[in-house]
Amino acid sequence: MRLVLLFSIFGLFSCARQEEEVAQPAGKLEYSYIAYDLECCTMVELKQQPLQYSSSVKDSIHTLTYIYEVEQTPDTITYILKEAQKFDAQLVSKGNHMRDHMLPMVNSTSLFFFGNAEVKKEYKVYKYASNAVTMDGCVSLFWVPEIGIILKRNPSWRSFQKLRTNNDSLNRQIELLIDVIVQDQEFYRGCGFEIPDEGFELERKRMILEKEQQLLQRQKRILELQKKQSKGK
Repeated sequence: MRLVLLFSIFGLFSCARQEEEVAQPAGKLEYSYIAYDLECCTMVELKQQPLQYSSSVKDSIHTLTYIYEVEQTPDTITYILKEAQKFDAQLVSKGNHMRDHMLPMVNSTSLFFFGNAEVKKEYKVYKYASNAVTMDGCVSLFWVPEIGIILKRNPSWRSFQKLRTNNDSLNRQIELLIDVIVQDQEFYRGCGFEIPDEGFELERKRMILEKEQQLLQRQKRILELQKKQSKGK
């Protein structure tokens, strides 16, 4: 758990607050991730991935559902999270996006934004590691409970994704949070190597179990094929 950080933004957040009351879109919020792929030192490929987002809370457990709009069957990614270190957070996938796996919480911090006497806002930011034990596939996920996962980052490939909406006021809040997170290099950088021992062990056991299940399925297919071949003789 990291120390609380204090930031004075003198009027900036109060302006955003005032504009929020008059700048809300008439319809529902629309979400997307803007992907920044750094292909070279001076080349950045930008991609926008529209999605549908919903969230619910029950017994302090947050369920975040992201439905990615793709040409074939939509990919549905569900994150099961809690604002607690001792909780087995999970990623559940339906589609071809990625496999199910645990999400160890590797760090967290609190950010206080204040500008004048009546403006004070605290955000909790939780950092998770997706694909934590892979060599270069680990992705840091930065979750703000009031908003969602605002930032994804792969430190090995220098690629990252920012959350974007059709609400200008909310976008300013997201950008402000990301700007501050990036400045705290100890919190922002790294990925899997920060995982506590118990989190690493859980992920390791899950991967071993997955490999064992794949081997059993392969052996089962071989036996079935052998039976069919013996019947045909």
